[in-house]
Amino acid sequence: MQKANSTLNWAWQASLGLLLMLAVPILGAAQTFSGTDLPQDLDNGLPCATSAVEVTAGGVIGSGASIDQVTLDITHTWDGDLELKLISPAGTELFLAENIGGAGDNFTNTVFEDGAPNITTSSPPFTGTFEPLGGSIATAIDTENLEGLWT
Repeated sequence: MQKANSTLNWAWQASLGLLLMLAVPILGAAQTFSGTDLPQDLDNGLPCATSAVEVTAGGVIGSGASIDQVTLDITHTWDGDLELKLISPAGTELFLAENIGGAGDNFTNTVFEDGAPNITTSSPPFTGTFEPLGGSIATAIDTENLEGLWT
């Protein structure tokens, strides 16, 4: 088993678990929420590992609030095993990366941001800024509420 460290940072900032760091500007203020269950072991025998953060600040995506970046750090051998998603409190899923990197190791300071090069243009440890494999963050969660449980 490998340890997975992840933080979600929002530029209005919130930390989301196992996979993330979201940058969310909202009315010019910044606030941080951190996952309490990190680092976490990734067990190859289990179907998935998740972590969550309860975001208590309100706001509607696309109407005064946005998620500009999702950042993660994962230590794992054979990146091709991994499917990384951001799941909103409403249940909307956005694939950040899925089955890429083959036998390569780790996602190190990997930033997902709309308009960046697609992550498939890189290789492990995927250090840098990339657009999520599933498309635009803003489009995927437009009009959703920030408040709630993010995984």
